[in-house]
Amino acid sequence: MTRDEALSIVREYVKNEGLVRHMLSVEAAMRFYAEKFGEDPEAWGLIGLLHDFDWEIHPTLDQHPQDGAPILRERGVSEEIVQDILSHADHLNMPRDTIRRKAICACDEITGLITAVALVRPSKSLYDLEASSVKKKWKDKAFAAGTSRTEMEHAAQEFGVELWEHLVECGMRFEINLEPKRLIFDSDLHGLRINEVEYESGRDGVLIYDKTRHVTTDVVELQMSTNTSTLIPVLRTLGIPYAAYFDDRQVVESQNDITFYWKPSKLAAFYNRYSTDELDYADREPVIRQAVEFLISNPQTLPLPEEMLTRISEPSVLLGFYEGFPIFDGSTGFAKLQSRLGIHVDSESVMISTPLDKYEADVYELAEHLAKEAGLEYSKRKNRVMFLKEEKLLKVLGIKSNF
Repeated sequence: MTRDEALSIVREYVKNEGLVRHMLSVEAAMRFYAEKFGEDPEAWGLIGLLHDFDWEIHPTLDQHPQDGAPILRERGVSEEIVQDILSHADHLNMPRDTIRRKAICACDEITGLITAVALVRPSKSLYDLEASSVKKKWKDKAFAAGTSRTEMEHAAQEFGVELWEHLVECGMRFEINLEPKRLIFDSDLHGLRINEVEYESGRDGVLIYDKTRHVTTDVVELQMSTNTSTLIPVLRTLGIPYAAYFDDRQVVESQNDITFYWKPSKLAAFYNRYSTDELDYADREPVIRQAVEFLISNPQTLPLPEEMLTRISEPSVLLGFYEGFPIFDGSTGFAKLQSRLGIHVDSESVMISTPLDKYEADVYELAEHLAKEAGLEYSKRKNRVMFLKEEKLLKVLGIKSNF
């Protein structure tokens, strides 16, 4: 059975999009572990994708998943995969005596918790979700109370992985297969990876576009977004034609120059149609597939008007200033682009960022200063740093703790 056939079964029997997202998340985690352990990602992915397909028609343990098994057999799912799906149900007492049976059990509950944590954040996205945020909610027994922390710990132990490593690794992945070329989108990446070499923009002032100028390959792993700073270099390294517009130097450098979007452009029109910035990972796949299809279907001309970036007109909420840096409400307006020089405060984190590589050192210097003043640690990424939102940090910034 192909993935498309399996997904059609899911769409036929599952109407709740939350449940669909859960199964897609488990599929992605299963595919990740299959590749990690040198197993078949297609077979492992089908187990994850189909494991709860019958929950809406069989919503009790007297029925699920055992009454769904005949449907899968009728649709051509192999008996081995059917048995593996059945094994994830504790009440059936089936032996988990293979690595992929242990994997489906370990991935099932944990991905639900991760998604639940992401959905209570302002961005509602896994893209900026840190393991520390999951740990914080893990300690709150009232949060996602229907999930058993003990069962998650036991499943991870039985699977042979450390729990918090497991939490981080259960991100999302999916593949676009353009035989013989393959694009593998991975929620854990913030750039792209070719032959185990990772490329990110900004660390050394060189764009991915320039770093990969002479690289060719048939398989690329990349961040799960429609950002052309990775999509275009990927198409080029794979030898897939695309519109020459994206090779224009102003367009290439636009990711580090927010002033590019102060006037209409075809790139803005592309993002107006295919941006994934506001989407949870589970919702990004169809948009990314549409964006890739659009790019490879229009290699000669780009049938887009010149438009203003719609999000640039969203108003920002200024909260104050610290050491000359503006402090914004990070949950609304243009500040959510995460590309304006400043400090962004949302419900769980405080981010300091800049769109320009030349100001990167200023961001890191300010982060070090705040870390010392507040006695907190932070995580560092390209041109930005992230703190957990703590009252002592807000006090240093002069922001009310009830914000």
